[in-house]
Amino acid sequence: MWLRAGVPEDTQRLLAIQRAASLAGYQHIFPAEQYPFPDQQVLAECWTMLTDPACQVLVGVGDDSTVVGFVARQAESISRLYVDPAYWRRGYGARLLAAAVDGARADGHRTARLWVLADNRNARTLYERHGWRIDGRTGSAGFPPYPTEVGYRLELTDELTAGDAAAPPTSRSTGDRSVG
Repeated sequence: MWLRAGVPEDTQRLLAIQRAASLAGYQHIFPAEQYPFPDQQVLAECWTMLTDPACQVLVGVGDDSTVVGFVARQAESISRLYVDPAYWRRGYGARLLAAAVDGARADGHRTARLWVLADNRNARTLYERHGWRIDGRTGSAGFPPYPTEVGYRLELTDELTAGDAAAPPTSRSTGDRSVG
């Protein structure tokens, strides 16, 4: 897999990846018969991410030139990480996560943060395997039935300052759900 910057022409493919990953990974949280996937909302959010200069979207491209996953980051916050289920368990999620972390570090951030559904064991295992730790934040996902999310934090440097020890924000701006 190689990485490239996401472009507006990727909008439909990112929607398809997020839908497929959500339906495969969240069935126990969002049963499709009760909670249909919010296609129009996610489509609009994908377009916004891809056209917002403050948001870095990286897409993972497989050997056959197919977009297999993506990660979105704004400043130190990773807001989305999705891999097409046909490509799960091949290391793509880890590589996308590492690229987002590298981007945050290169931009001078001392920590990286993300939200994950409390019941998303696959994603939580991925994050914890790569050094992420629960940071004490909790919230509700932006989609019914509004399941609990937990915040994670990764230290990007060994040196902490007083500012790093300050309490993180208690809310977030989107209802994104991450999957590894």
